Amino acid sequence: MKKALTLVLGILCMTSVLYGQTNDSSDSSSSMNLNRTIHFENDSNPEEISITIDPNTKLFELMISSVVTTGKLTIELYDVKGVKQGNISVGTQLDADKKERVNGNIRKSLKEPEAGIWTIKIIPTKANGSIQIQTTILN
Repeated sequence: MKKALTLVLGILCMTSVLYGQTNDSSDSSSSMNLNRTIHFENDSNPEEISITIDPNTKLFELMISSVVTTGKLTIELYDVKGVKQGNISVGTQLDADKKERVNGNIRKSLKEPEAGIWTIKIIPTKANGSIQIQTTILN
C-alpha cells in the first residue's frame, strides 16, 4: 500500500511538472524592427511615411532622430484617426556661412496601440540634413 501511494504521488508530481512545461502559443511573441534613413538637400517638399499596426500588436515604439545643418525641419506623428500624437521642430538659427548642426529626437512608446495606419509627416523648409526613423513592433 505504501509503495502504491508513493507511486501515485510520484506520477502526480511528474504530471504537474510536465504540465508546467507545455508550450502555449498564446504566450509567444515576435518583434519587428525597421530602420529607415532619409537624406535631404535644400528641400522644402513635405513627405509622409506610413506605418501599419496590426490588431494584435502589444507594443509600438518609435524613435526619430534628425540632424539639420541649414533650414528647418518639422516632424509630426499622427494616429489612425488623424490625431497628432507628437511633434518636434528643429532648425538652424545662424547664417548659412556658419557651421551649425542641430540634432533633435522624438520617442514614442505605446502599449496596445490602435490598429491601422499611423503616419509620420516630414515637413522641411529649405533644409539640409537627415532623419533616421526606428520602429519596433511587438506582436
